[in-house]
Amino acid sequence: MDPTLTEATSFIWGLPESVVLTLIKSISTIIATLIPSLIGAIVSYKYVSKKKLAKDLDTAIEDILYLSEVEKVHCAKHIENGSNTNKRNTVRREVRESTNLKWSGKFTPSSIETKKVKLAQII
Repeated sequence: MDPTLTEATSFIWGLPESVVLTLIKSISTIIATLIPSLIGAIVSYKYVSKKKLAKDLDTAIEDILYLSEVEKVHCAKHIENGSNTNKRNTVRREVRESTNLKWSGKFTPSSIETKKVKLAQII
């Protein structure tokens, strides 16, 4: 054993054992406080992200309803202007062919009302 070290001195940084024990307790307390705080932050971030996605979906649904109404008015204007059809299917086919976008049919006005009720529970 090294004669310069007394029994009250630790091998860690040459500090007394009581100081080392106090440091270990302090570090343990800090870690014990940080772990739940970090977990809480992660959980709340995921909750906020879910809320934001739900609000974005609600906005998208409102936009779909708006565009559906625009399509109805546009079709009515075609009929008012003397056309014998509203040309809705013609316009949809042209859009599908020129852009490769397809109407899924999942967000029809009747299905949107059901989705809005479910979203209202989340938001």
